[in-house]
Amino acid sequence: TEQLTPMEILQFRDAAFTTYHTYKPFLDKIKRKYGESAADNIKDMTSIKLKRKILGD
Repeated sequence: TEQLTPMEILQFRDAAFTTYHTYKPFLDKIKRKYGESAADNIKDMTSIKLKRKILGD
């Protein structure tokens, strides 16, 4: 965090979260372990973009 701005850190963190939680092998694993509804909940969650004042949303 010494070389990145808070805005850059937040952008990276949000992008990493979305990338991880929309990764098909991850969703398949969740589906196998917890069922279709759990995977659907994650898909629904990642479809909502968080508004961030620091990012101008």
